[in-house]
Amino acid sequence: MRRILQGMAVLAAFASALSAQDQTPLNVRAGKSVVVDSGVDIKRVSVSNPKVREAVGISPREVGINGKRGGEATLVVWQDNGERRLYDVTVDEPN
Repeated sequence: MRRILQGMAVLAAFASALSAQDQTPLNVRAGKSVVVDSGVDIKRVSVSNPKVREAVGISPREVGINGKRGGEATLVVWQDNGERRLYDVTVDEPN
């Protein structure tokens, strides 16, 4: 039983580390855009909360982020070399 609990603790720590991966903060104002550059070709992009912002492919190494309305979202970029980049996107409403 003790080994099972130790194993569960290790798995919980590992899962916590994965969820706390370095996320690059990215700020954009509603109605504005920013470009995310990648040093290698981008394979796939995932966006959360599409009401807040949208992601648009510009080139094989660039993704445009358009702020739609205030809020927060996550952008995940999978690169051709197998690496994954995470962005913590905050969209601010104009004053």
